Amino acid sequence: MGQAKSIVFDPVAYESVVTITLDNEVQIPDDSIASIRTAGIIGDRFIKLTPGGSDLYLEDGEELIETEPSISLEELISKYMFSSDE
Repeated sequence: MGQAKSIVFDPVAYESVVTITLDNEVQIPDDSIASIRTAGIIGDRFIKLTPGGSDLYLEDGEELIETEPSISLEELISKYMFSSDE
């Protein structure tokens, strides 16, 4: 279906830039949202593309701008374990 080709850091925007390739038959609406997810508790990470409602689709070389932060299970567990109930 697709794969991440590169991940680089943009020092000007302070953002990661991920380049992915997708099979030709995959159409992604141009208002879709990308996020990093984990398969299971300690599984591999993957890019989740949540389709938007646009009738326009991304063409080769175009970018998704909308993203959402990934959930760090390690941070959540750490926060829960080391929080004090006073």
